[in-house]
Amino acid sequence: MDIRVLIDNTGEIITIDIEEYLRGVVPSEMPAYFEEEALKAQAIAARTYAAYRAGRGGEYDVVSTTLNQVYDPENAHARTDAAIAATEGAYIQYGGRLIDAVFSATNGGRVRSAQERWGNHVPYLTAKDDPFCTLPLGNSHGVGLCQRGAQQMALSGYSAHDILKFYYEGVEITGKTPRELFCEELERQVGHGVYVWGGNGEDLLDMEDPERWIRHQEADTGGAERSIGFYRQCVVDGITPLRAFDCSGLVYYALKNAFPAQRDMTAEGFYGECEHIKRGELRAGDLVFRIDQRGVYHVGACVSDGVIEAKGRADGVVRAALDAWGESYWNGYGRLKQFSEEETMPTVLKVTSPMMSGAAVSAFQQGLLALGYDIGATGADGRWGNNSQAALDALIARQTESANQGKPSAAVTVAAAGASYSGTLYAD
Repeated sequence: MDIRVLIDNTGEIITIDIEEYLRGVVPSEMPAYFEEEALKAQAIAARTYAAYRAGRGGEYDVVSTTLNQVYDPENAHARTDAAIAATEGAYIQYGGRLIDAVFSATNGGRVRSAQERWGNHVPYLTAKDDPFCTLPLGNSHGVGLCQRGAQQMALSGYSAHDILKFYYEGVEITGKTPRELFCEELERQVGHGVYVWGGNGEDLLDMEDPERWIRHQEADTGGAERSIGFYRQCVVDGITPLRAFDCSGLVYYALKNAFPAQRDMTAEGFYGECEHIKRGELRAGDLVFRIDQRGVYHVGACVSDGVIEAKGRADGVVRAALDAWGESYWNGYGRLKQFSEEETMPTVLKVTSPMMSGAAVSAFQQGLLALGYDIGATGADGRWGNNSQAALDALIARQTESANQGKPSAAVTVAAAGASYSGTLYAD
């Protein structure tokens, strides 16, 4: 999406991609040292504010001053760039439409409504007490997102979505799912990670003496020297950013992008937090494990084209096919409970021919698997065959007896073999 910006001091009108535009807006409107979740909330609000005004006629959409949003590309900062990238495509909606995402620096402890400030009723811009903002109102209008309140909420452990839903009544945040955010963060670390025992994403290039830190982290001299050798080669190659991870630290760091309150844990801890699944059920965002007689000792994460892991001191963070290191390399599989709980699998599927394929078929197969139906060894491959049809027949037959005693799991509409079924799936 392009935004037309009137540059106030020159009178020039520029047309710029909205994501590039935000690079000059977010750090101009909110200090770059603010907490990550506050910066993400500001990025989503600023993106929505601009998109709401785009293409409404006239020569330009927004002005580069506080009349709309301050835009100064010279203020671009790595921390706000990261917040913009992490929320790319996310917007705030009310009733399925973009909102007018106004915001101000402070509100004096009380969010003002659009009615009292400007005389027009807006259902998502309502008045309420704000315990997170303790600064006086000053020259701010106090409507919508409060930037100082957002900072305090972030410091208290609230996510960007929590912040926005507090300041804009009854809204929904559209765009990327937590599973997508998790996978995207993993992708960003490929080729940018050094394996260090206990590493949780520490910025090695920001340390005064990273080699000394690595030696302190590692249990033995040999391991430390291998990590340092890899680190030195990355520096020579000009790789930036460059972070420290062990296998579970990489998963923890990426999960924080989706769930800011995520706590650190070992590979065995992550295994305990997962719903255990079969190899054929794996999808992007699921975890894979290495397990021996001693227990779970290594973890990686699936993405769309393989597995990403902090592999070892000679490799860093890599991406490879599931079987790249042999079929027995990964021998445990799990789906994080956070992701299982977020997906109710609403699906509309029309079976038109044997072996039909597509995303709707794959989604419905995943729903069948989640409810314990056998759809064959190939799993949710997106192709409708005899096993999928048999599972569908069993599901339809089961609904009457299960509806009064099971837990609602998903809403579906299915048409197959001249008959149709529409209703709720129930898990026993």
